Parts: sequence; C-alpha cells; structure tokens
Amino acid sequence: MTCQPSSCSGYVFFRVYTGVCEIVIGALYHPLKAQYRPLKLQEYIDECSGEIADKFPTALVILAGDFNSFPEDDIVALCAFNSILTKATRSSKLDQIYISEPYFANVKVVASTVKNDHMVVIAYSGGKIKLINKC
Repeated sequence: MTCQPSSCSGYVFFRVYTGVCEIVIGALYHPLKAQYRPLKLQEYIDECSGEIADKFPTALVILAGDFNSFPEDDIVALCAFNSILTKATRSSKLDQIYISEPYFANVKVVASTVKNDHMVVIAYSGGKIKLINKC
C-alpha cells in the first residue's frame, strides 16, 4: 500500500492472510483534543480505504481503535463500513470496530483483566464461547 501514515494521527494498516481469507486491519487512535482538523483524518481514511479496495478487492477490511469524539456516521458513510459495537466500551462508544462486510457472528464487550478504564471487545466468528468469571 502506498498511503503514507498521516502526521495527524496514529493510523496503521496490516495485511493478513489466514489461509481462508485475506484481511486488512487498520488500527487508529484519534486523540480527544486533536492538534489537527478531523476533516484531515477523514480524508486520509477515505484515501486509504479506496486504495485498499483497489489493491485487495476481496479482502475483509477491519478498522478498529479509539475514535474518541470522531463521528461514527462519518466513517460509516465515507467507507461503507458497518459498526459492530452496540455497547459502550467506556463512558460512551469511544472505541469502535468497523468492518467492510459481515464476518463476526458474535461480539462481546467484557471487563478488562488489567486495570483499565476501557472495556475489552471480543469479536469472533466461531461458535458460542462460555464465559467464565474470574478474579
């Protein structure tokens, strides 16, 4: 991929081939008090999403991270992604996972096992997982 990391955000893509399908994963951190205009980040996400779709047309694209105050509707409309989180991971839906096509059968938001004020998201496509509460 040729889209270069933006100087305005932490945004990295990884391409993974599982033997069954190709997955492109984007990790993003958008600070609460960004030193840039959110429109620049929006343009960068749009540019990279288009490039990924051109180079890897059959790949599942996952964009996940801490979006803070970035409007969810902008990502959904801009990239034609779907948000898979229905519960807040903190005081609101700051953390998000967007996907290019339906893939995960189950999505759970659970408490972190380490001291953290964010919840943990587990997204998977296998059978139901039995939850075991541990201290």
